[in-house]
This record gives sequence, C-alpha cells and structure tokens, in this order.
Amino acid sequence: MRGIHDRNNARQLFKVPHTWTHWEEERRTWWAVSILERYINLEPKGLPLATPEPAQGDLLPTADSSWLRGEIGVNQALFTTGFSPVSEIGSFARVCQAAHILGRVINHRNIRKDTLSKDLILDEALQLSATLTALDKHLAHHMDKSLDDDAVTVVDVALCTVARLTLYGTYACNSPDALSERLVEETALQSASIDGIKQIIGTRAATLAQYVLRQGKQHLDASSPLVLQCLYDAATECQWFIREGDVVEGAERTMELLMEAIRLLSQRWSVGGKYLDLLKKREHL
Repeated sequence: MRGIHDRNNARQLFKVPHTWTHWEEERRTWWAVSILERYINLEPKGLPLATPEPAQGDLLPTADSSWLRGEIGVNQALFTTGFSPVSEIGSFARVCQAAHILGRVINHRNIRKDTLSKDLILDEALQLSATLTALDKHLAHHMDKSLDDDAVTVVDVALCTVARLTLYGTYACNSPDALSERLVEETALQSASIDGIKQIIGTRAATLAQYVLRQGKQHLDASSPLVLQCLYDAATECQWFIREGDVVEGAERTMELLMEAIRLLSQRWSVGGKYLDLLKKREHL
C-alpha cells in the first residue's frame, strides 16, 4: 500500500528516502513483511499473496554485520546469474532469498490449472525444482561442512527446505487423470520430486534438526518459530516413508531428531506443542 515495492510505477504515499540508511530501513521492513506473509501462506491454499513479487533490479538487505555497526554496506542484487559466496551475504539477506523462492512456489501451487497450458505449468515446476536445488546447495554450504560452525543460521535453510517439500509434494504422486493428456515431463518431475524428498529425509532434515537442537540448547530464547513448519513437514514425510517400509535409509533416526527439535522449540513457542499433537494423531492413521 505504501508503494515501496515499486518506486518507479506504484503510487507513493511517502517521500523517497534521501539517505542510504533510510533506504536500507525501508528495504529491510519490506522484506520482513514479505517473509512473514509467505510463511503464513504455506498452509492455506488458493489465497493470493498481498505483497507482490520483487521487481527486476531489487536489492537484498546489506550484511547484518555492517548494518549493526552503522556502516554503509554493499547490497547484492536479488536477480543474478549465480549465487554470491555466502560470506558476502548476510543472514537476513539469505532468508530473503529463500522467502522469494518460497513465494514463487506458493504462487505456482495456487495457480488455476485451467489458466495455463499443462506443458507451461510443468516447465515452470521443473525450473523451480532446479532453482531450489541450487539454492539449497548455496544456503547449506556452511551447514554441510561442519556441525561446529557457530555462524550457521537455520531459518534460511528451513524456508528453502519447506519450499522444496511444498513443490515436491505437489508432483511426487503422479495420479492418473483420464481427462487430460499425459506428458513425459510429468514422469521427470515426479522422479525429481521423489529424489528431492529422499534427499531431504536422508540428509538435509537431519542436519537441520541437529543445528536447531544445538543452537536451541544454548540460546532457546533466540530460536525462531519460522523453522517449525519445515520440521513438521519433514516429520510427516518421515512418517510416510517409515510406513512404506524403510524406503529411505535413516528415516527413523531423522524422525527422532525432528521430534526432539520440535519438542525443544515447544518450550519457547507454544505452536510447537500443536505440531507435536498433529504428528501423534498421524501415527494412528
């Protein structure tokens, strides 16, 4: 409503900032609202996002270290041909990267299938899958190197992972539809989705849960509730694989870590207890 999402075309309700600091404050505020809206729209389906997608040329927030010291920092572009080294991007900017792709996944999931041709929808899904795979590798670089890295953050990886699970969950079950033409891309997408879920259950979810536990035990009050949906979604996938008969090696161990992480966060965030109740009910289905 303020027009800060598009300074060139949207109506402006406030004056254009005259300093870099004011620009940065505005940018960080807009991104925070965008992140929160995409997170709360993970579960309700079919609702349009109120905050628009970033425009070409939009910038990410500067590194948190520079911002907290009151220094003028470098702002990386959101749309680039490749990802910059993690060391050059602050933790908040990495969360923004993940939330942006999450928003694209949500919009893709909510799109009316009768408004676009099936091949265009599948092509977009394959592009999103490839982008998410690259983003996961980019964000989880430090996480995959060592469990002793105190600089590792979990919210960015959690949002990327829950975006992957949302996309994969849409296409992992290639159910027959007698009323529509079958395309070869559907099989390729189903295969990529199943492989992606297995990778999450086999490695990513377990590592993420370990970091949540480690950091939560040290500074529980600093833990973020934005990781809970990812932990819950990964746990539901674990339950499914376990019922299928140990399709993914280590699924039971991953399930234990996820439950322990949710249980720990429930001491700080009451919604964690709600997730635990839902998981217990699913065990009896």
